[in-house]
Amino acid sequence: MSRVSLDRVVLGAKPGGEGEHQSVYEIEKVNPTTSFSRTSNFNDVLALADAWDPERAVTKVKTSHAAVNGMLNDLTKASWLMGVHAEAAYPADQIEKYTLFHNPTEGGRADFLESVKDNRGSTTPLAEHLAAVLLDVQQRGEPVKWVVHSQGGIIFKQAVAHHLKHYPNHSLNKNSVVFHAGGNNKKKTNDLLGRAGIRKETEDNDNPFDMVPNLAGRNDLSLSSVKRSLQFAGKVMGSEGSSPTESPHTLPFISFEAYHGFLVMAKDYKSAARVQQYMDKHTAK
Repeated sequence: MSRVSLDRVVLGAKPGGEGEHQSVYEIEKVNPTTSFSRTSNFNDVLALADAWDPERAVTKVKTSHAAVNGMLNDLTKASWLMGVHAEAAYPADQIEKYTLFHNPTEGGRADFLESVKDNRGSTTPLAEHLAAVLLDVQQRGEPVKWVVHSQGGIIFKQAVAHHLKHYPNHSLNKNSVVFHAGGNNKKKTNDLLGRAGIRKETEDNDNPFDMVPNLAGRNDLSLSSVKRSLQFAGKVMGSEGSSPTESPHTLPFISFEAYHGFLVMAKDYKSAARVQQYMDKHTAK
């Protein structure tokens, strides 16, 4: 697999986000006491950035857990953020190290166009590379549990489609996956995963106020979903000085109660009231 046997020249990151190479890294948890939970405060979340460290670039997945990050993530952010998502996806596992399939950022417009291309079925080099990594996992024979976030869900979906196009009878059942806030269409993805033998470890973990799975993934285009998504779109995009706990997209969705609490903590009582109204409506049955 030529995409797995990476040229040593491109192993490693360039500073500054834009211009980083797509590559694969082993990420180590360097602060085992730091985690994200329903009781986390702003300082706890800030500490997450120092809890995970890119140990080295690698050519193969040798850890039992792996991840694919979303758009606008440089290597530093992707390393800690996907560590947080891995722990949330597999809470019973003591994850001390995982492998990051790094989806480098080329800027908002380029990342968006890349997502559109994969979502429409035109395979990008990223998806081709990931398809080779998934096949290499299969050939090595050691199971790997993946978590994919945001654009990572789109890349993973298209990587499986690319594999099936070229190896329609070759299972990928040594790989399993959890989708967090994926921009992929669930119906299409589930069909592809079933054909490839890839098991979902849990159901998709999406916040109903998140525009990415709702609108970008075309999973819920109802009027109420569009309204919710647009009301919280600014939080998905983020603003200077805001905490990622306010976003329905960035950090793992723990529960409605936890998200409501984060909004109250941020003193965004209007958004908190909207979440409470949704909770009251959907738990009153």
